Amino acid sequence: MHVTINVWRKGLVCYLLVLGFLSLNPWFRPASNDDFLSPNKVDHALAYGGLAILVFLCINRPRIEYKRAASGEWLAAILIAVTVGILLEAAQSLFTDYRNGCVADALVNAIGAILGYVAYHFVRYIHSKIMASDRAEGQRP
Repeated sequence: MHVTINVWRKGLVCYLLVLGFLSLNPWFRPASNDDFLSPNKVDHALAYGGLAILVFLCINRPRIEYKRAASGEWLAAILIAVTVGILLEAAQSLFTDYRNGCVADALVNAIGAILGYVAYHFVRYIHSKIMASDRAEGQRP
């Protein structure tokens, strides 16, 4: 079953709304732990990895073969995710009294976007190996 591009776009809009809500809402205050591997930083990385994947799925034109996906589309997806992260960090500093924008958070957002790219390719690679194995199993007498 293939998901249409409009479904991905609607999912992206919902994801951005939730991300903005969680980033700017006064009731959600992350622990003030500044360690690089703190739960707050891991949350940032996961959120922006997911954002990069969703953006890629929205801008990736359907292709006959996965291998033909343009690297420029991934670069655009990562840059969009990083830009959203920077804008939300700036919005925290400029428009809220209860949250502080943080360069470290913006950096972790960027790292998360890149890790989203890596995770997507890893899952696609494993999926292709499983599918090839299944096809080979079906051809054996």
